[in-house]
Amino acid sequence: MNILNLLQQDGIPVEHVSRGEYHSSCPECGGRDRFSCWPEKVNSSGRYRGGRFCCRGCNWNGDAINYLQKRRALSFRDACKCLEIETGIVSDHTIRRSWTPAPAKALPSALWQSKAQAIVVHCSEQLQGNSGALKWLNDERGLTDETIRASRLGWNSKDLYLNRSEWGLSSEISQKTGKSKKLWIPQGLVIPYHQGKSIARIRVRRSEPPKNGNRYIIASGSNMQPMALWADQNAVMVVESELDAILINQEAGDLIGVIALGSSAIKPDSQLDERLMNASRILCALDNDEAGIKAVSFWRRYPGYKRWPSIKGKDCTEQMKFGVPVRMWIEAGL
Repeated sequence: MNILNLLQQDGIPVEHVSRGEYHSSCPECGGRDRFSCWPEKVNSSGRYRGGRFCCRGCNWNGDAINYLQKRRALSFRDACKCLEIETGIVSDHTIRRSWTPAPAKALPSALWQSKAQAIVVHCSEQLQGNSGALKWLNDERGLTDETIRASRLGWNSKDLYLNRSEWGLSSEISQKTGKSKKLWIPQGLVIPYHQGKSIARIRVRRSEPPKNGNRYIIASGSNMQPMALWADQNAVMVVESELDAILINQEAGDLIGVIALGSSAIKPDSQLDERLMNASRILCALDNDEAGIKAVSFWRRYPGYKRWPSIKGKDCTEQMKFGVPVRMWIEAGL
């Protein structure tokens, strides 16, 4: 039994195009002439798992086990049984480890960090004098004044265009203007990410983004690794928004660590991947939207994975505003 047999069982017309390769419409996205499969192809370790497949449209790919798990909702063991593969030959852990994480990236330079820290301190002081922004953080995001100060959130009152070389960054030329780019820090809520005493990133939630522009802007030179508010807790929750992560840490930091990806497309680096592999429980709470739901499948690779979306709304903050306490929701997940 292999991927070609499975496609035929599912009533999908398959065309033989070359030695060992077949084409069909994609069972997942429906795209025509995008789906290829190789029934006799083995994985990188040389083990045969019912062939391989890949869709050039939606980028769904994997082996026959992955196909059965997604299309027929089979467990790993049941998928192996269907394919007549002995579970002792290949483990579920092997399937999860087929993706290779990128090495952890270094923190920004000391010069960049000193400049960024000065901005963060200044904006933190500005926030304390901005009653409207503080009220929004209290009422709309559920954050206490103590959490706001501890997280070093800030407010930037006007767009800043700074000299890149003074931050230790190389010069860049704008394709639109033909002039040297500046380091742009827009007006809005400043969300820094610190690792101990080091600052890794400055993200700004713009107060008035253009209609088709990005709400969030990251200062050039920032480290793009996920925000990890994760000390020695055995369990961890994965969310998208850094403000959501700060809220979870405020409400249940004694129970669970939290990782904020910044985007559902972000993947863990090698250091974070190792920690996740050893976590007793991973509550995956990506946003209840198309991108978040699509990204959930990646996180099933981890042994402690458990899907735990918000009960109402797209994330834990919207859920809180519907009256569901964050801590109670996490306790139920654990």
